[in-house]
Amino acid sequence: MLKVMANQYLCLVIIALLSSGHPSYLHAQQPPCTITNCLNTGRLGDQLITYAKVKWLAYKHDLKVLYQPFKYSDQFVFDDVEQVCTPEKRAQFASVVDLGYNPIDELNVVNKDGVLYSVFLYYKDSSSPSPSRYSDQLILEPWAENDVQFLHELRNLIKPKKPLATVTPAGNCISVAVHIRRGGGYDVPGCLTSWALKFPPDHYYVEQLKMISEMFNDQPLYVHIFTDDTDPVGLLEKYRQAVNKENIVFACRDTENHYDKNVLEDLFSMANFDCLIRSDSSFSIIAQLLTDHAVVTFPTVYTLRNGQAVIEKVSVLVDENRKQDLLAKY
Repeated sequence: MLKVMANQYLCLVIIALLSSGHPSYLHAQQPPCTITNCLNTGRLGDQLITYAKVKWLAYKHDLKVLYQPFKYSDQFVFDDVEQVCTPEKRAQFASVVDLGYNPIDELNVVNKDGVLYSVFLYYKDSSSPSPSRYSDQLILEPWAENDVQFLHELRNLIKPKKPLATVTPAGNCISVAVHIRRGGGYDVPGCLTSWALKFPPDHYYVEQLKMISEMFNDQPLYVHIFTDDTDPVGLLEKYRQAVNKENIVFACRDTENHYDKNVLEDLFSMANFDCLIRSDSSFSIIAQLLTDHAVVTFPTVYTLRNGQAVIEKVSVLVDENRKQDLLAKY
């Protein structure tokens, strides 16, 4: 009789727990609301932008981060700092919410224990102003425009673990990094017109080089071209002739140039320069994020004329203090 009564009591306890909706013991087992990066088909720049976006949202909402590794990620400091989002850890969450595929998706961290948010490259927090200073086209957070602490933390994470053979200007004149994306055997030819902001035509770069030279009163400039073009030396000569300014010394990598070589070296090299002329490529957007350039230019609007892309509008960001320091220094 006592055994029967004990079994009946146990059944009643189980029924009470199940009918309570959210048993406290189950709730305690749920991991806290966490955020991770959704891997995409893009290359290093796209993956780093997604990671930076995750870090901004985690910083803003005090969330835990799980990171999904990608090509080259093991060479960055954050690889030693972040917890990896393994299948086992992912399985601990009651639900996974993708952010960025649907414009109405929104991050909601209130009472969301047991939820893993997976952030796609194009996710945009509706509470953030638009456009950001990094791009008018790619949907990005303005990250840390006014948050020095976050920017400092992010730059310390997006650093190489080991020293790299980067291009470092001599320091005897104003330096300009130019990022020219041409495809180099990776991108299909049609991209040059359908994604013209990522692949600006030559006239954009020529005009920006002339503009920056005049901005600094045609003082001596060292211009280094970072490109995936299969003939970087030929590209350099084309620009040297088109710009036609004796105050500019041009340089580029003349051997071993390939879209899949010197990737980290080029990324961190561009952060060593005073000025940056870039496309709307994620790779050079990250290069801009890594430092405070005196001048940054990037294209924002283009039209097609007779099947050829023409850049109609360019954003020019100038740090007046740095600009004046350079003018006084040289």
